Amino acid sequence: MAGTARRMRMRPFLGMCLGLLLALAGCRSSDTQTGGAGTEGSREFRPFVFIHAGDPQIGSWGTIEEGKQRFIRLARLANELKPEFVMVVGDLVNDGDSAEQIQAFDEALAEFQVPVRLLPGNHDDLATYRRKHGKPYYAFAHNNCQFVCLDSTRLGAGGSEGQWRWLEAALQAARDAGRTHIILAMHHPPGTMMTVRSRLENLISGHGIRFVLAGHTHGTEEFHRADYTTYTVGGTGWVKDRHGFGYRVFRVARETIEQHYFDLDTPVDAVREAISPATQPAETKGAEEPRLIGSTARVPVRSVCWCASVS
Repeated sequence: MAGTARRMRMRPFLGMCLGLLLALAGCRSSDTQTGGAGTEGSREFRPFVFIHAGDPQIGSWGTIEEGKQRFIRLARLANELKPEFVMVVGDLVNDGDSAEQIQAFDEALAEFQVPVRLLPGNHDDLATYRRKHGKPYYAFAHNNCQFVCLDSTRLGAGGSEGQWRWLEAALQAARDAGRTHIILAMHHPPGTMMTVRSRLENLISGHGIRFVLAGHTHGTEEFHRADYTTYTVGGTGWVKDRHGFGYRVFRVARETIEQHYFDLDTPVDAVREAISPATQPAETKGAEEPRLIGSTARVPVRSVCWCASVS
């Protein structure tokens, strides 16, 4: 009887331990987000794919419902492609005070079945963004790559020294952690931020950043500088170039980061084929600049860059 009683008393404890083990098994230590330096997580690099999505800016082109449905189309494409995450680089809505636009964005966002990372843009209300989505600038580590995400609208404004100090610390922490790649994400391309451009580009070149993800221009463009390339994408809000509504797919390897652009009408099977490693031509190691292949909305825009170590 005593043994039976002891076993009965142990059952809740054993159940608690099993639950803890299952919870730990479900954690993704390779992908940690924080408002701090964001250098926690796995130091093991594994190749991965993510999507770079431009401004949803619901309410800017056509009706609110039309903008919502375009963003839902992107969600459904992402759900089929199954990237490790989607990075949305700001301007979630056209009018940051519009409850109707914000509700439409929230409803479309709920359609994603893969992780989504958000940033605020100049059309978003900062207080609303903070309340709904958290910190406007942050860093996260994924498969030993560091993503440093900025609130570029406030970066050049008065009283922004706190974000600059955080940025300098986050980039240094990423170098000290030996990250395979450091990627900067922000709403405004650095080249458009005239009052702080030199300061920002000094940090970019000083920390070995080769790629910047941005939006804001409503076009799918590549801005090549001596040390880095900024990629923008038209997104699903409104666009002003022939590439139309679309997104970029990045394939991250140890020595290369490769990107393709696709419009929303490109069939998923064609996207899969284009980004499959087995379909890519051999590259010559040592290429200094990304190479552009293809130039229309129907032909994927692809570029490959060999990346020097950031250590």
